[in-house]
Amino acid sequence: MRLDIKAYVYILFFTTLFIVPVLTNSHLILNILIMVFFYAYLSLAWNILAGFAGQYSLGHAAYLGIGAYTTALLYVRTGMIPWLGLLVGAALAALFALGISYPTFRFGIKGYYYILTTLAVAEILRRIFLYWDLTGRADGVRYPLKPDSFLLFQFHMDRTPYYYIMLVFLILILFISYIIRNSQFGLHLLAIRDDEDAAQSIRINTLKCKLIAAAISAALTAVAGAFYAQYTLFIEPDTTMSLFISIDILLPSLMGGTGTIAGPLIGSFLLTPLAWIFRIAYGAEVLHMIIRGVALMIIVALIPKGIAGTVIDYYIRPRHIKR
Repeated sequence: MRLDIKAYVYILFFTTLFIVPVLTNSHLILNILIMVFFYAYLSLAWNILAGFAGQYSLGHAAYLGIGAYTTALLYVRTGMIPWLGLLVGAALAALFALGISYPTFRFGIKGYYYILTTLAVAEILRRIFLYWDLTGRADGVRYPLKPDSFLLFQFHMDRTPYYYIMLVFLILILFISYIIRNSQFGLHLLAIRDDEDAAQSIRINTLKCKLIAAAISAALTAVAGAFYAQYTLFIEPDTTMSLFISIDILLPSLMGGTGTIAGPLIGSFLLTPLAWIFRIAYGAEVLHMIIRGVALMIIVALIPKGIAGTVIDYYIRPRHIKR
């Protein structure tokens, strides 16, 4: 099978990322890159529902929290290894997504109303977790520290395993996004995004397609939540399920290019290091949000399709048209 130029770029890019820990022993660089991978992964998961199907959500932090809390509580209370808890969390997040998506899609809630619905549901869930004894209320859940172990998903002496695990997760979700984007199911999602009424007129089951996209997006987001719980070894509602987390999830896609595969990756590599630089340099949690907000407004005003979307429109598509 012959590879195109994009495939070679991806191979070179990820090969370089795989050897970064060999080239540097800086914990700061590794931690920043782990967060870059983390938010790129989350944005790609969000992109499956929003970018491909056109169903913009402001509540994906709820799925992140479900994955994090499920994994943590099953380990702390029952001793279930985190890798199994990760799968359970993904399944619960998918069921939760179906539970809130079916009535909204079934009764034609879309656009701004769907965005507000997802925001409200995520906030309700956050408040429940904030006052629920099972989830530790506002105190959250703390992990008992164990020796470094791949089985227990804990690494203290060397954080490099977290780096490679998150990098592998990122590669897997890129592959999943590519498969979906280029499948018949993906074409149906794009048709729904462009014109749902027209998609229904050609007998595409729009309800079924949107529900499947919502379930996949939620399950993949929950996997990242499980990783976050293992990476921090402490979770609480405000750091896993708040509105700011939902915004952080969608920002890379909006900046890089919603509906594209490379967009969330580009956006995360631009935005996440910027946030860390301002945190380190100024110790400010608000300043980096202001800078990111200004950068996003500039992108939306000048290139509303994002960086990747603009490049495709102006440099790649014209060549194909000429051919």
